[in-house]
Amino acid sequence: MDHLNQQRVLDNLNHLLRDETGLTPYFADPIKGIFIDSFEMVTERHYTDDFFAKFQEFRGYDIKPYLPFVMNPGADNHLFDGAGIKTRSPFSLSETSDQVPFVSERLHHDYSLTVSDLFIERFFETTEEWAAARGLGSRMQPYGVRIDVMRAAGSVSIPEAEQLYAGGSELFLKVISSGAHQYGRSIASAESLVWAGKDHMTTPRKLKAAVDKLFTAGINQVVFHGFPYKTNNPAYGLSDWHPFSSPFGGGTYSSNVSETDPFWDYFVEINAYIARCQYLLRQGMPTADIAVFYPWLGVPASLARADELDEFLFGGQFEDEPLTGRQDLFELVDAFFGGKYLGPVVDGLTGLWPVLQELEAAGYTWEWINDERLVNCSLDKDQFVSGNARFKALLVPDQVAMSKDAAQVVKQMAESGVSIVFLGEYPTRQPGFHDAELNDQAVKAAIEGAIGAKNVQNSDNALESMQKLGVLPTVGVAVADHVGPSNPVKTISRRLDSESFITFARNQSAKDVEVVISPTLGCPEAFWLDPWTGGVQEPVTASGGFAVKLAPYGSGFLACNLPKPNPELVTKSPVGNQQEFIDISKDPSWSLTVDGVEVATGGSALGDWRDWGGLSGSFGPGLYKVTVELPEVGDKSQLFLDLGQVHGVALVSVDGQKAGTAIVPPYRVSLPQGGKTAKIDITVVIADRNGLIAAAEALDKTAAQFNGKGDTRVAAGLVGPVLLVKTTGLEEN
Repeated sequence: MDHLNQQRVLDNLNHLLRDETGLTPYFADPIKGIFIDSFEMVTERHYTDDFFAKFQEFRGYDIKPYLPFVMNPGADNHLFDGAGIKTRSPFSLSETSDQVPFVSERLHHDYSLTVSDLFIERFFETTEEWAAARGLGSRMQPYGVRIDVMRAAGSVSIPEAEQLYAGGSELFLKVISSGAHQYGRSIASAESLVWAGKDHMTTPRKLKAAVDKLFTAGINQVVFHGFPYKTNNPAYGLSDWHPFSSPFGGGTYSSNVSETDPFWDYFVEINAYIARCQYLLRQGMPTADIAVFYPWLGVPASLARADELDEFLFGGQFEDEPLTGRQDLFELVDAFFGGKYLGPVVDGLTGLWPVLQELEAAGYTWEWINDERLVNCSLDKDQFVSGNARFKALLVPDQVAMSKDAAQVVKQMAESGVSIVFLGEYPTRQPGFHDAELNDQAVKAAIEGAIGAKNVQNSDNALESMQKLGVLPTVGVAVADHVGPSNPVKTISRRLDSESFITFARNQSAKDVEVVISPTLGCPEAFWLDPWTGGVQEPVTASGGFAVKLAPYGSGFLACNLPKPNPELVTKSPVGNQQEFIDISKDPSWSLTVDGVEVATGGSALGDWRDWGGLSGSFGPGLYKVTVELPEVGDKSQLFLDLGQVHGVALVSVDGQKAGTAIVPPYRVSLPQGGKTAKIDITVVIADRNGLIAAAEALDKTAAQFNGKGDTRVAAGLVGPVLLVKTTGLEEN
């Protein structure tokens, strides 16, 4: 289909969703909308019948004489992009003119910008209008094409990102959420938990860490990938049918969220957690401290191949998981096509990443802003507003081009008192070719006029410049005993009115952290919301803020200046409680039984099953038993069983009575009153990847997709250390 031809788009919609489908009576109720996945097009160059005429209208000159220089074979082929293959025109254009440098780059930009304008107008906006006329919304993944992705995201009811594309990088995710926020869309969605080659690896711990990353990237709707129906067809084996992990061929991708998922029984709690977070992250309006100028068209899929990008869960890599994916295929492609080529956009994004991480470590939050939103933003004294989003400062990356209109707005911002930081070389030219010499001079003059203001900095250190300009983060984030440029605690805030707001904070490390969250605007009325339990706590004040303990991959919301909840629902914060620890990891009474066979006793019962040949291919579960003396506890004390590291989910019972289920960290359950000998049973449910690999090694045809993957087993079992924890001082704290 020609996506740049409006009539073809309408014909396609009218055919696919015609009356004969029997669906039209259900439009709006119960069918709420239509969904269109990411664009994976195999074409040399996007084109349509009136392209030349529209190019002349939009760009102000005739492109035809320059076609040999922009018709790069594979330029719009998603396979070339995703694999990092450089596309070249057989013709080159001399760059000797001092008046108009970067001629080829400008021509390519103008061609792609024209494609962008037509694609958005004739496909995205047309589809949205067609759907709205029938009581439907549209949810689309507006990337995979070299277009203004932020603007495209803003043109549909629900723009959607994903955790597979571009490695699931925050650099990509925020293009989609920024488009939603700044074009007035209340929901930004994401196809979630999808990573190449990582099928049957997703534990609840990884799942929570992944959705929390989405939340701080501005996403507030999680869509599981995938959700296959159970068939009971023996041809698919123990894991049943899953389209992205099939013994009949095709690529393998996570995650198998279905009735055959070993963790299926725990999705009640998991979904409740996600629902609470999504609900809160749809309240009020988005707010970020800094708008970062996004000068590029498209977000390259090849960002997924940026090996130097040091980012949490990049490509789905989690903790000590083995590497999976397409490494061998990429090595072959690189050898055949003369090496990996990621291009200037990926170079720009990866070069900016350490700068953004340093800002985040200091508590600053950020979003992207494109040229179109920059031109149309509104000024409010020393701040500016783009759509639903409000910003305190603008950051312009190093060595980028900017339209004349955007440069004029930047000058107006400087005159209004908005804090602006130009990182490295400031813009001195427009990105396009038409009237380049004249407009380049206008861009340079406007930017140099802005740089003269006292609220503008031009430096190589964005953090230092923001601090010199007096730009304060909405919330300061200080992690105890943390040293380094990257902060393990990430935040995102929503403003509810001029005084009240909520801040979501997540710990992306595998360790407990104590963090002080300090709202810069004051927070006389504060409480802490635990979205996993649904509980409300009264936070402990410390160092001008509020001290909070976050478990490994833990999270929560600080609510400021909201009406107080019912006091009967509010508990005291555990921060400041005294704790005594008794390590029972080496107790001689330990035993581990799997499939009815006792496989280990004593202290050796704890550990990663991959280290034991007999268990490295087990589906589990494993039953751990230990008999211990529980210490006495008083009225102001409580006793817990802390399991340490659990690779899976742990179900705990004491003397035959259920004590609790530990699904995500902290793997801790409350124990009955002590002062007695107790028999503790711990059943650990594990991911089924190792069992499927073992089945493949045993020549089980229903697990053929795991042939040759013996080195990709994942951690399983109870590792510990296992502690009895006596907490005292509950009333005082």
